[in-house]
Amino acid sequence: MDQLPEGVYPADVVPQSSGNRVKLGSFSTHRTPETENHQIGSSTFQDALPIITSPSHWSIEEISQHRLGKDNGRNVAEAIRQGSCRAICDGSFKNKHGTAGFCIHGSDPRYQVEGCNRTPGRPQEQSPYRAELGGVVGTLTVIEAICTHHNITEGAVQVGLDCETAIKKIMAKLPPKVKDKDYDMIMECRHRIHALPTGISITMRWIEGHQDNKGRRLDWWARQNIRIDQKAKRYWHKHRLNPRPPQLLGKEQWALTVEGQKMAHFDKEEIYELIKTDKIKAYWKKKDDIREELWDNINRKASKKALKEQPRGMCRWSGKHATRHAPVGRMMKLRQEWTHSRCCRCGAAEETTVHVVSCPCADAQTTWDLALDKLEEWMKSQDTEPDLARHILGHLRSWRLGQEHHTPRHPNRSLTMAIALQNNIGWYNFILGRISTNFTDIQERHYRSKDCKRTGF
Repeated sequence: MDQLPEGVYPADVVPQSSGNRVKLGSFSTHRTPETENHQIGSSTFQDALPIITSPSHWSIEEISQHRLGKDNGRNVAEAIRQGSCRAICDGSFKNKHGTAGFCIHGSDPRYQVEGCNRTPGRPQEQSPYRAELGGVVGTLTVIEAICTHHNITEGAVQVGLDCETAIKKIMAKLPPKVKDKDYDMIMECRHRIHALPTGISITMRWIEGHQDNKGRRLDWWARQNIRIDQKAKRYWHKHRLNPRPPQLLGKEQWALTVEGQKMAHFDKEEIYELIKTDKIKAYWKKKDDIREELWDNINRKASKKALKEQPRGMCRWSGKHATRHAPVGRMMKLRQEWTHSRCCRCGAAEETTVHVVSCPCADAQTTWDLALDKLEEWMKSQDTEPDLARHILGHLRSWRLGQEHHTPRHPNRSLTMAIALQNNIGWYNFILGRISTNFTDIQERHYRSKDCKRTGF
């Protein structure tokens, strides 16, 4: 690649003093991940927490003790030493915005330490799962501060949360893959556990969520989980118009930014699309006459999802057919495996992938009719909007015959516009999976008119 796309910057590689380890980042200034910024000469455990300019401060942006008693975290510290400390965290997510609440208990509930935070990340990366992880990060950050302030070198803490997947990822023997969702937050949790003194043991306990809705007797863990869930929800409403943007995390050793925003995990497809989109558009414009103004009107997500559901062999064939590299007459002659490029069924001068679909041979026509019958049955089974299904079948039949299908003016103007848009995209492109996004909207409205919970996607 000659140059990086706009908004993407080269990573810095900074050798560390500890052997061959390197730190990768997309920022020009770095700090050692293991070193936190704290207030100098701290007299309380809050002073041992990351300061406001620290990249870890987001996780403890609101910390408090019970109003009936403040003991500088001594009660929690003693519980950690005795191995009886318990912590609970929970997340809240809505409208692409996540928050979390957490609480750390000693032997006396008056001296519990509580906190809330907003989960950093791009809107499309936010989720209930990420919010839960944000709560774990806040909990571990406070535990580290208490251990530092009270010089605790041995002890144990049991952390409870209602997300079993998060527990498995955090406590797994092997680290997650960089392509895993919320890789940065999972690694932040793991790094924070490893940053604690070696004598501090962290265990995690799964709590069944929303037990208050099931009419059963609640134990201490369930009651606390409900309370912290409500705390996270209140914090979400407090900051509902102020979500936290993506940022470098406190223990993060490398980061990747795209268009100025840090990614939560290595999304190969997003990066590839950013780098290669212009070349891909030019390729398909030349190959199948897909104009740039039509590019955003093709439902590529639906096509991708449908293709992923097919067997590997079908996926391989689909790619070869769409790029016109399938072993048809034209390609066989180019490969010098045939001396001609004729269609072996109808005798046409040149057999291409398009000709395979539109071949006038009787056998080919029978195969086409059977395929359309299957498509019609499938659309009926999916309760496809009747007029939409009728027009799709009519246009496909006309395309194969090389005729222009007459589209009468329809009372449903959106249907007329959708068919016109697909005419511009092309019906051979429809066969290849390049379907108008307007079809999705029409189907969505059809389902809603019947009070159906299915989606047009």
